[in-house]
Amino acid sequence: MRLLLFFLVFLTYSFGDKIITKDIINLYKSGEYRKACNYGFRVFEKFKNDENMVSLYGISCLKAGYVDRIGIPILLLKSSKSARANAALFSTILAQKKLLFYALFDNVDISSLVFPETDHIISKIFTLCCLLLQEIWISGRS
Repeated sequence: MRLLLFFLVFLTYSFGDKIITKDIINLYKSGEYRKACNYGFRVFEKFKNDENMVSLYGISCLKAGYVDRIGIPILLLKSSKSARANAALFSTILAQKKLLFYALFDNVDISSLVFPETDHIISKIFTLCCLLLQEIWISGRS
């Protein structure tokens, strides 16, 4: 009887994790990034050891505009080349966001900083902001 109970519990957890994974993938594929990010946030413990799912969660959060949620995926994505590439992308965008806040609220010059440009809106704003600050600095010196 105990063996049967153990087996049922094991199957429930195994299929439960597969259902969660499938739900997040389906939300992502249907373009419901906000829902995928929010759902992934609630059940993150269930898939935190699956780098593909952690990457999908992070990308969903980026596409939904929840940039602050990519901090944990940055730390976890390290075992494969593609996982490290995603961690680098997430790190770049998060750093650019924090540096923009620093520059805008504390009047700090970030124009000398160079980051790889991504297709994310924060990256584009960061690059534009740095170019504008360089122009202001150059025209102020003349």
